[in-house]
Amino acid sequence: KKMKRFSIILLTAMMVIGIIPKSVNAATIETPVGTVVSETVEYLPDGSSIITTVIDETVPTRAATYTKTGSKVHSQVNSSGDIMWQFTVRGTFSVNPGVSATCTAVSHSVNIVNDAWENESASSWRSSNKACGTATCVRKVLFITVETREANVTLTCDSNGNLS
Repeated sequence: KKMKRFSIILLTAMMVIGIIPKSVNAATIETPVGTVVSETVEYLPDGSSIITTVIDETVPTRAATYTKTGSKVHSQVNSSGDIMWQFTVRGTFSVNPGVSATCTAVSHSVNIVNDAWENESASSWRSSNKACGTATCVRKVLFITVETREANVTLTCDSNGNLS
């Protein structure tokens, strides 16, 4: 009986100080504006999943050589289907149709949706026709890291302006 009472008090205290994740508000999920090119889901053994979405943000043009802009979003999803955090790599490419594509600019962002998670590190860089990035997010309980997840994202543009 004492143990049950202690468990209830501990659970209540954890909820009050915010250790137990709060529900996710859909309005906090950030998605770049554009056309979804592809979306894949990888299911993990613990019941969570990773959703990877490629978005084309380019404004159509008729120029011979043009600029292509897009994003690749890595969304970490828990076993209940709620997004915990997102890592986005955005790339700008110079495309000479049928000949070449070169990444001219890259940026990244981390969006923590569930406050049980925090971003530990993130970086991005460009290489040839690729916009690359990596991020590490951790989940802590009572200031102790209990889970670490990494995202390695590569957005590629081919010589025909196709993003993947």
